[in-house]
Amino acid sequence: MRPAASTLDATQRDLARAIATGQALPAGFLEGIVPGGTLDAAAAVGVYRNGYLARLTEQLGETWPSVWRVLGDDDFFTLCEAYIATRPSVSYNLSDYGRGFPDFLATTHHASDFPFLAELARFELLFHDLFHAPSHASVNAAELAALGDLTGVRMTFGSAVRLVACERAVYDVFRHRNDADPPDLDFERGQLVVMFKQDGEVLAREVDAATFAALEALAGGLPVEDALARALERNGDYGPAEVAKMFELIARCGLVAAFDR
Repeated sequence: MRPAASTLDATQRDLARAIATGQALPAGFLEGIVPGGTLDAAAAVGVYRNGYLARLTEQLGETWPSVWRVLGDDDFFTLCEAYIATRPSVSYNLSDYGRGFPDFLATTHHASDFPFLAELARFELLFHDLFHAPSHASVNAAELAALGDLTGVRMTFGSAVRLVACERAVYDVFRHRNDADPPDLDFERGQLVVMFKQDGEVLAREVDAATFAALEALAGGLPVEDALARALERNGDYGPAEVAKMFELIARCGLVAAFDR
């Protein structure tokens, strides 16, 4: 039996530590457990250990389905178990679990087999966070069109907008994650992506380098004419057709929450 001086809090901490880390329970701990049904004390603790591992693995799978698809079941579950063993859950909200998973993946030998793996995981975490973030109210297309001359106009992008510069084609991997027969992908090419939340759904659009530069400038508070100058620096042929296409993207995707001159 445990010493009489032991408190309930200490007992709970011992049990939680054993479940979360797989460490052995203190000597005599099992003698104080009264299991239910036909289980003995060790089996009863095992139920909690297995349930803890299964639920956190499920959460990692829900947040990183593309990583799971790339690695396959065996490797993904093995990595999840290794991650969980050294990084116990510390939040009551399971959706918070695993924020260090991308950095963990970068330290594994799988990162040499799949050089895009950690970046893919970071992209998925952005998607996950945006999914759980509130939407913003967008300026509609008619309001933007009514501005006329855009000289001096500054646009405030909404809180549910992310501009993501990817060194490798992780957006392609992500968007084909559920395909039964995904296409051959050029993983080495970079991608510039606008990720946004619209009508409760997280969506993304790939854009060219000049448009991305202009969007970054607008998001940073520069007036429209300076943002377009940034686009011209990237592409000297960035003309009226490209500008119109960019503003169509801004309007359709509801990127702007406010504007002023």
